[in-house]
Amino acid sequence: MNYISFLSRRGFLFAGLGVAGLSAAAKAAVAAPGSFGSVEHLLGGSKEVSVVYAWKNRKLISDAPAIVKLSSKQLLCSVQLWSRDETADQIYGDNPCLIFSSCDDGESWTELARLPFVTGKLLLLDGDVYLIGSGTGREGLWITKSSDAGRSWSKPRCIREGQVYSASTGSIVHNNQFYWTADCQSKSQEPREIFVMAVDLRKDLLEPANWRFSNLVRHPGVPQMLGDGEHDGGVWLEPNMVLANGQLKVIVRIRISTKKLAPSLPSIAAICHLQDSDDALHLEFEYYYPVPGAHNHFHVIYDDVSGLHWMTSNLVTGAAENIYNGWGNERRILMLHYSTDGENWLPASPIAFAANALQAYNYCTPLIEGDDFLFVSRTSLHAKNQHDNDRITFHRLPEFRTLALDISPRAQRQ
Repeated sequence: MNYISFLSRRGFLFAGLGVAGLSAAAKAAVAAPGSFGSVEHLLGGSKEVSVVYAWKNRKLISDAPAIVKLSSKQLLCSVQLWSRDETADQIYGDNPCLIFSSCDDGESWTELARLPFVTGKLLLLDGDVYLIGSGTGREGLWITKSSDAGRSWSKPRCIREGQVYSASTGSIVHNNQFYWTADCQSKSQEPREIFVMAVDLRKDLLEPANWRFSNLVRHPGVPQMLGDGEHDGGVWLEPNMVLANGQLKVIVRIRISTKKLAPSLPSIAAICHLQDSDDALHLEFEYYYPVPGAHNHFHVIYDDVSGLHWMTSNLVTGAAENIYNGWGNERRILMLHYSTDGENWLPASPIAFAANALQAYNYCTPLIEGDDFLFVSRTSLHAKNQHDNDRITFHRLPEFRTLALDISPRAQRQ
């Protein structure tokens, strides 16, 4: 039985507009198909979703948006735009990263600033907001800081040189250290190499000398015995940082294709272990492991209240035809999963769904706010295909912890 069949039998997936089997929390967050207009339709009310930014030029695409909570009301969202030609440069110049603010729990958004980043992650520390990400042309890893809630930003400083692709993915804070991970993307070098970065949060994050970097690890290649038919051995990218059972792990997306960008073996991830000792970071590939949706971008965060890891990812049905780069690139079913160890995942619920296979909710960044699970999505409604997008949407899933089973092990009866 495949993963989709399992979900269908459990009542998690549905046909058309039916929502049988979904909890009240899930009904409030699953997007219904159809025309969204200025605010998307969600079962449960329009307050639960809004459009952060939308565009009509079908040559524009965004990377993964990022989100952070500043105060009781204010949210910040970063939107990084790019294109396969000169369109993004012509419209946004050297500042393709747009910073948006919401002071009404995500119902409406206002642009505050534009920055020279093409990917990035937002980090809140002692009231200041940091943006860490790739510079224009994905050249270098840079950092900038705002001390006035996103209205103005410091001059970006380069903390690592060379080609870097740093889409918003999971990071952790452990023993006053901030850990995150990215890959060195170079068209002249395949397979890609990944690395981990770390900084002591008690030090100045804007000082490049305070950042530490692991060794580079090159993708070893997926064995041909996995999958149906000959494939390219896979490409790894967009890694997530996880701390589970005292171990620092990196979980890496694997795109295994029969041809370039045409995934043929979904839901396989690479697991790497990180050692941080004697002020040195050592990263090592360990094994491949099934992770639902790991053939596309996924994002893992940890929730202190439930003691669980939570993950957004896209599942495929295997039935999508005539879509961009094949059936393995289906992105219309966005799932929420939970795990005790960051490797073994249980389905919580679908949290966004489009009936059209050329639409998508993907490249999400989640944020936990009290009892609510917030996320921003790279959303395709009227874009040319399900990979590209024409808007960034904000979503709120109330009482998300009620979607998880109590999976704490119980002692067996004597």
